Amino acid sequence: MAVKGFERWIEQGEQIDYPAVQNCLKTMNNWQEEICNYHHLRFTNAAVEGRNNKIKALQRRHYFTRNPKYYKQRILLECNEELLSC
Repeated sequence: MAVKGFERWIEQGEQIDYPAVQNCLKTMNNWQEEICNYHHLRFTNAAVEGRNNKIKALQRRHYFTRNPKYYKQRILLECNEELLSC
């Protein structure tokens, strides 16, 4: 069902003669499988991206941390603080 809707949407978009729309349609065609999978399953990698963002922020704050054991413990604490607050 998502594939048929996607294809219909692409066909409608191809009728619009505007460079930005055509560029967007090209990108959408390249990512068709992923877009249809999202609409079928409603599953994203937002949780993983959020944890990566927390780790990058920790790296910026603790740039000169020399103790790798402390650094690893701090990452685990930072990424799992919502589990610890229960």
